[in-house]
Amino acid sequence: MAGAEDPRIFEDRFSEAEYISHRHIAKLAPEIKREHLFKPEFWSHVSAKLSRWDEIILCPDDGGFYGRLLVTSCGSGWAKVHVLEWHDLDSGEQSTAEGRDQFEIINKGGSRKHVVIRKSDQVVLQEGIYHKAAAEAWLDNYLNNLSHEQRLAA
Repeated sequence: MAGAEDPRIFEDRFSEAEYISHRHIAKLAPEIKREHLFKPEFWSHVSAKLSRWDEIILCPDDGGFYGRLLVTSCGSGWAKVHVLEWHDLDSGEQSTAEGRDQFEIINKGGSRKHVVIRKSDQVVLQEGIYHKAAAEAWLDNYLNNLSHEQRLAA
Protein backbone atom coordinates (compact mmCIF):
# COMPACT_ATOMS: atom_id res chain seq x y z
CA MET A 1 0.00 0.00 0.00
CA ALA A 2 1.34 3.38 -0.92
CA GLY A 3 1.93 5.69 2.05
CA ALA A 4 1.32 3.05 4.76
CA GLU A 5 3.94 2.98 7.50
CA ASP A 6 5.43 -0.18 8.94
CA PRO A 7 3.99 -1.03 12.39
CA ARG A 8 5.74 0.39 15.46
CA ILE A 9 5.38 -0.26 19.15
CA PHE A 10 3.91 2.52 21.32
CA GLU A 11 4.93 3.54 24.85
CA ASP A 12 1.84 2.06 26.49
CA ARG A 13 2.93 -1.38 25.23
CA PHE A 14 6.58 -1.07 26.28
CA SER A 15 7.87 -1.18 29.87
CA GLU A 16 10.66 -2.43 32.08
CA ALA A 17 10.52 -6.18 32.60
CA GLU A 18 10.27 -5.80 36.39
CA TYR A 19 6.75 -4.38 35.96
CA ILE A 20 5.51 -7.20 33.74
CA SER A 21 7.31 -10.39 34.71
CA HIS A 22 9.31 -11.75 37.64
CA ARG A 23 12.18 -14.18 38.04
CA HIS A 24 11.80 -16.93 40.62
CA ILE A 25 14.28 -19.51 41.93
CA ALA A 26 13.06 -23.06 42.50
CA LYS A 27 15.40 -25.03 44.77
CA LEU A 28 14.65 -28.63 43.87
CA ALA A 29 15.04 -31.62 46.18
CA PRO A 30 16.91 -34.64 44.76
CA GLU A 31 13.74 -36.72 44.27
CA ILE A 32 12.27 -34.17 41.86
CA LYS A 33 12.75 -35.23 38.26
CA ARG A 34 12.33 -33.28 35.03
CA GLU A 35 8.95 -34.86 34.25
CA HIS A 36 7.51 -33.57 37.56
CA LEU A 37 8.08 -29.97 36.48
CA PHE A 38 5.61 -30.24 33.60
CA LYS A 39 2.67 -31.39 35.69
CA PRO A 40 0.59 -28.25 36.36
CA GLU A 41 -0.18 -29.41 39.91
CA PHE A 42 3.56 -29.54 40.75
CA TRP A 43 3.42 -25.75 41.09
CA SER A 44 0.21 -25.75 43.20
CA HIS A 45 1.80 -24.46 46.43
CA VAL A 46 3.46 -21.49 44.71
CA SER A 47 0.96 -20.74 41.92
CA ALA A 48 -0.31 -17.64 43.74
CA LYS A 49 3.16 -16.08 43.27
CA LEU A 50 3.24 -16.80 39.53
CA SER A 51 1.99 -14.81 36.56
CA ARG A 52 2.08 -15.44 32.84
CA TRP A 53 5.52 -14.57 31.39
CA ASP A 54 7.33 -15.17 34.71
CA GLU A 55 10.62 -17.02 34.54
CA ILE A 56 11.60 -19.84 36.90
CA ILE A 57 15.27 -20.66 37.37
CA LEU A 58 15.78 -24.27 38.44
CA CYS A 59 18.47 -24.97 41.05
CA PRO A 60 18.53 -28.66 41.99
CA ASP A 61 20.26 -29.59 45.25
CA ASP A 62 22.38 -32.20 43.49
CA GLY A 63 23.58 -29.77 40.80
CA GLY A 64 22.78 -32.29 38.06
CA PHE A 65 21.20 -29.76 35.71
CA TYR A 66 20.41 -26.10 35.18
CA GLY A 67 17.18 -24.92 33.66
CA ARG A 68 14.96 -21.91 32.99
CA LEU A 69 11.22 -22.20 32.53
CA LEU A 70 8.65 -19.72 31.22
CA VAL A 71 5.21 -19.65 32.83
CA THR A 72 2.80 -19.78 29.90
CA SER A 73 -0.40 -19.86 31.95
CA CYS A 74 -1.38 -20.29 35.58
CA GLY A 75 -4.26 -20.18 38.00
CA SER A 76 -5.21 -21.15 41.52
CA GLY A 77 -3.34 -24.38 42.25
CA TRP A 78 -1.63 -24.89 38.89
CA ALA A 79 0.84 -23.52 36.36
CA LYS A 80 1.94 -24.56 32.89
CA VAL A 81 5.56 -24.01 31.95
CA HIS A 82 7.73 -24.14 28.84
CA VAL A 83 11.47 -24.89 28.76
CA LEU A 84 13.58 -21.89 27.77
CA GLU A 85 16.90 -23.47 28.60
CA TRP A 86 18.09 -26.86 29.90
CA HIS A 87 21.61 -28.13 30.55
CA ASP A 88 22.51 -31.50 32.06
CA LEU A 89 25.56 -30.80 34.21
CA ASP A 90 26.24 -34.28 35.54
CA SER A 91 28.86 -35.76 33.26
CA GLY A 92 27.59 -39.28 33.87
CA GLU A 93 31.14 -40.57 33.66
CA GLN A 94 31.93 -43.30 36.13
CA SER A 95 35.16 -43.30 38.05
CA THR A 96 37.79 -45.84 37.12
CA ALA A 97 39.66 -45.67 40.43
CA GLU A 98 40.24 -49.10 41.94
CA GLY A 99 38.05 -49.79 44.98
CA ARG A 100 35.34 -47.33 43.94
CA ASP A 101 32.61 -49.94 44.51
CA GLN A 102 33.37 -49.92 48.26
CA PHE A 103 32.10 -46.34 48.57
CA GLU A 104 28.84 -44.55 47.94
CA ILE A 105 28.00 -40.96 47.06
CA ILE A 106 24.62 -39.78 48.33
CA ASN A 107 22.95 -36.37 48.13
CA LYS A 108 21.71 -35.65 51.67
CA GLY A 109 20.50 -32.16 50.69
CA GLY A 110 20.59 -29.14 52.97
CA SER A 111 23.98 -28.24 54.40
CA ARG A 112 25.31 -31.80 54.02
CA LYS A 113 24.93 -31.73 50.21
CA HIS A 114 26.74 -34.74 48.67
CA VAL A 115 28.43 -37.09 51.12
CA VAL A 116 31.01 -39.82 50.47
CA ILE A 117 30.33 -42.90 52.58
CA ARG A 118 32.40 -46.07 53.08
CA LYS A 119 29.88 -48.91 52.62
CA SER A 120 31.51 -51.39 55.02
CA ASP A 121 30.92 -49.32 58.19
CA GLN A 122 28.80 -46.39 56.90
CA VAL A 123 31.47 -43.86 57.92
CA VAL A 124 31.09 -40.47 56.24
CA LEU A 125 34.48 -39.58 54.78
CA GLN A 126 33.49 -36.23 53.29
CA GLU A 127 30.35 -34.09 53.17
CA GLY A 128 29.20 -30.68 51.96
CA ILE A 129 30.19 -31.21 48.33
CA TYR A 130 27.85 -29.26 46.04
CA HIS A 131 28.05 -31.36 42.87
CA LYS A 132 28.14 -35.10 42.35
CA ALA A 133 30.99 -34.76 39.88
CA ALA A 134 33.05 -32.94 42.53
CA ALA A 135 32.29 -35.70 45.06
CA GLU A 136 33.43 -38.30 42.53
CA ALA A 137 36.63 -36.34 41.92
CA TRP A 138 37.24 -36.15 45.70
CA LEU A 139 36.72 -39.93 45.99
CA ASP A 140 39.07 -40.62 43.06
CA ASN A 141 41.74 -38.47 44.68
CA TYR A 142 41.19 -40.21 48.03
CA LEU A 143 41.48 -43.65 46.43
CA ASN A 144 44.56 -42.69 44.42
CA ASN A 145 46.28 -41.36 47.56
CA LEU A 146 45.24 -44.47 49.49
CA SER A 147 46.63 -46.71 46.74
CA HIS A 148 49.89 -44.72 46.72
CA GLU A 149 50.26 -45.05 50.51
CA GLN A 150 49.57 -48.80 50.31
CA ARG A 151 52.21 -49.16 47.59
CA LEU A 152 54.76 -47.31 49.75
CA ALA A 153 53.97 -49.51 52.76
CA ALA A 154 54.52 -52.73 50.75
